[in-house]
Amino acid sequence: MPTAHGELLRLLLCAAEEVPVQECRESAAPAGVRMGIVRGIGYGMFGAPDSFVPEMRRLGGTLVRVYVYGSQVEPEPGRYDWTVVDAILGRLDPADEVWVTVCSSSPWATRHRTGFLPSSPAHDPRRYEHFVSDLVTRCRGSVDYWQCNNEPSNTPARWRPSAA
Repeated sequence: MPTAHGELLRLLLCAAEEVPVQECRESAAPAGVRMGIVRGIGYGMFGAPDSFVPEMRRLGGTLVRVYVYGSQVEPEPGRYDWTVVDAILGRLDPADEVWVTVCSSSPWATRHRTGFLPSSPAHDPRRYEHFVSDLVTRCRGSVDYWQCNNEPSNTPARWRPSAA
């Protein structure tokens, strides 16, 4: 049973595509439109990772975008904590499309020391490459799209120092 929000989303998408209302109500989404959610920039940062995929599916979505922070995965040099990554991967179906934004935020590995935002360049690019390689290996076959950082032009809120 679709939720009121899901029905509204479908109707808005159909209107944008000029699909007749009755035809729209009979389909999950207009042809060519993939619906999904962005699970906020703080997923698993301020509490245990929650469940969000069932809600997305009730809305007819199959595309998930999540953020993963260096401080979540490697809180100290050489010690990995895969809790958030495994929570994300464990909630997905093979049909889901997954987009992961990897944020270079760390209390020890980045120029600006932080656990959350703003992100900043790595002290050691080779060590960061190793971190990203380990993350990609952990997610092998489950992630469709990778993005490095988010809005580096949005300083000082999202990136420090300036991306220029």
